[in-house]
Amino acid sequence: MTVRDDKLEEPIAICGVRFDHATYYEDAELLYLTKGLPLGAADADTAEGHTVFAGEDGRVVGLLIQSPRQDLDHNGTLNVTLRLGGQTTRLTRELVEPLLTQHAVRD
Repeated sequence: MTVRDDKLEEPIAICGVRFDHATYYEDAELLYLTKGLPLGAADADTAEGHTVFAGEDGRVVGLLIQSPRQDLDHNGTLNVTLRLGGQTTRLTRELVEPLLTQHAVRD
């Protein structure tokens, strides 16, 4: 999987974490959001089945969202809960769709 440096014009806040880079892997239907350039290792899965990446200090540095288009079509929003029992952020179609088009990698 190719990781690019796709910096967002405006960061996206999810559960208090501000992600400033996005890459969408169209063929795999994966949206990868990071704080800065991608670092860290997979730490946990969210309640929605997405993967959270943490840095050495335990802070969230990345989020791999599975099937964002499917979630938007099914729920009308993209829901993310970073920590078990934590708050859920609901991302609107208007916020997510540009990420899927402007930051797409087509293999």
